[in-house]
Amino acid sequence: MIYYICALQCEAVPFIRRLNLKKNPAYTRMDVFENENSTVMVAGNGMLNSAMSVTELLASGSVSAEDFIVNVGICGYMGNRNLPFGTALICNMIKSEYNGRKYYPDMIYKSPFEEYQVITYNNAVHDGKGKGECLADMEAAGVYEGAIRFVKTSQIAFIKIVSDYCDGNFPSKNQVESYIDENADAIIKWAESVYELINSTHKAGLTAEEEFLMNATADRLRYSVTRRNQLKNQLIYEKIIGKDIVKLMEDM
Repeated sequence: MIYYICALQCEAVPFIRRLNLKKNPAYTRMDVFENENSTVMVAGNGMLNSAMSVTELLASGSVSAEDFIVNVGICGYMGNRNLPFGTALICNMIKSEYNGRKYYPDMIYKSPFEEYQVITYNNAVHDGKGKGECLADMEAAGVYEGAIRFVKTSQIAFIKIVSDYCDGNFPSKNQVESYIDENADAIIKWAESVYELINSTHKAGLTAEEEFLMNATADRLRYSVTRRNQLKNQLIYEKIIGKDIVKLMEDM
């Protein structure tokens, strides 16, 4: 199953239409649309709403090690680049403005989107000057905290689409839907390709010799448990796409 998590109804509509999803009336506290292969959830605005909605959705379903979760939504851009509205970016770091925690999704799957950092705020940012170059949203950290209880970091991705410059000029619902609609096909295509890789990865695994070399490499580099798991996921991915992972480890 691929889960598309959106904060707003207007962000979800392009995916609901393209994937031909039907509303599941069993969920009363948030809107969930699904078919056999895909689920779109409207989590609600804000970090707390996102965390609670994602937790409820995944706890009530049969989420597995083969599933993929994509948080898709608009964001503000803070910085000096002239990023056009509608630009889709993928997040390699998420910071919660509420508690200062930082989260790092695994970036082992190639994507057509440029990488950026995002800060999750409790309220919309009206004056982003002086805050550095990054993105601003209101749900990524909540989605991460809700999802990580059920899946690995390699099963979660965050794609943000620039809709404003954190200057108080925010888009209308129609503009939001238009920005998402421009990118929906590319996002779905990428998500489905990653989903196929995750399933191949889950089935492939490492041989006993490769596992031994991986552990030896991780010991030599003094990797933590988390980094060791990331290394394993990366090696399986590289193996699937045809790379020599033994040589890769020797070169590390």
